[in-house]
Amino acid sequence: MKPIGPLMWEHRDFEKMLRVIERKLLVVKQSPSIDWGQFSAIIDFFRIYADAVHHGKEENYLFRQLENKNLTPELKRIMAELVDEHAQARKLISTLEQGVGEKSTDKIKTALGGLLILYPLHIEKEDKHFFFPILDYLSDAEQETMLQDFAASDSQIIHSQYRALADALVSSQ
Repeated sequence: MKPIGPLMWEHRDFEKMLRVIERKLLVVKQSPSIDWGQFSAIIDFFRIYADAVHHGKEENYLFRQLENKNLTPELKRIMAELVDEHAQARKLISTLEQGVGEKSTDKIKTALGGLLILYPLHIEKEDKHFFFPILDYLSDAEQETMLQDFAASDSQIIHSQYRALADALVSSQ
């Protein structure tokens, strides 16, 4: 397996969540009654799965490995854009979280609409213009190590999240 495989599989999960966001945005635009609690799942998905897990693998392993390679100017530009898009996604999730906290439908619409614009283009850029060409710059050994790093990273995130939850629950008693 190539290290881009798990990253592309995660993109399919993003696409499922984007369909949820499309429906949620319609509800926010059309309904005076909003189920505020459902937003916590969207926020959690993007903070943990999209950012910590997925973007974390890209930024901490893939992009760092590629920084030492003699990439074409085009691939360097794309990688810089991807890092910037990750930062944009974080800002949109923060805006969504603020909007939910303030019960501000304007902020929620801005954040959800922004995610619906950002992620399809971001996913296409990675899947069709970045992931396959960068494999030429990584040896088989580097790719295998990266896959192992991805698995270790996923494990650490899950464990740290639930350790923090357990600690918070114990502290609250």
